[in-house]
Amino acid sequence: MSNSNVKGFTLVEVLIAMTIFSMVIALAVMSYRFSLQQLTKEQASHNVDQLSKVKLINRAIREATPFGYHNELRERVPFFIGTSTSFSFINRSPILISSPVSISTLYLTDQEIRYCETPFGSIALERYRFNSDNCEQGVTFMTVKKANFEYYAWKDWLELSNYYSPYMNVAVKPKPRWSVDFDASQRRIMPLYVRLTISQENEEHESQLLYKLMRVPPSLFGADSV
Repeated sequence: MSNSNVKGFTLVEVLIAMTIFSMVIALAVMSYRFSLQQLTKEQASHNVDQLSKVKLINRAIREATPFGYHNELRERVPFFIGTSTSFSFINRSPILISSPVSISTLYLTDQEIRYCETPFGSIALERYRFNSDNCEQGVTFMTVKKANFEYYAWKDWLELSNYYSPYMNVAVKPKPRWSVDFDASQRRIMPLYVRLTISQENEEHESQLLYKLMRVPPSLFGADSV
């Protein structure tokens, strides 16, 4: 029988191999940690950016401009259109587009509430009805399980005038009411409040956001001041 030529590894070779393997593992761990840190920084930056946008959106809603325009009958009326799933208003400080004024909308889609802006003048206000396809830029406001919008307002400008009239009996004075539809051009007033009711995926109870809007002086639309 012939002797086998198989040779074993020396201690030095084993130590060198272990050292190289340890260096490879160390580099892999360092690379993973670096990638994780970068992702964490990017996520933190995204969260800060998102929070900043949400704060700006909240401010834009509360400062919704009581913008007056002439309808098809040449009557001066305010612009604000609200439904149970969206509301649109004039914003003089756009967040997402470079236009000095925008038509801004907060709307519900799938399980998100989104905010979008359309350049002012791109759509005639008297014919405006919200369509997400018309949004030039949009951003997610929050994720929800379900949500709806409501509007607290007088029935119309005449009812508001009657409330302040010295000739109306106190017992029958009208009061604002909540509704899920609001067209300022028909009522000739802006809503006093917008209420957003939301349900989250892991929460049993609903929560609400309440926005107090700027009041429109009746004289702005050719009515007597109240």
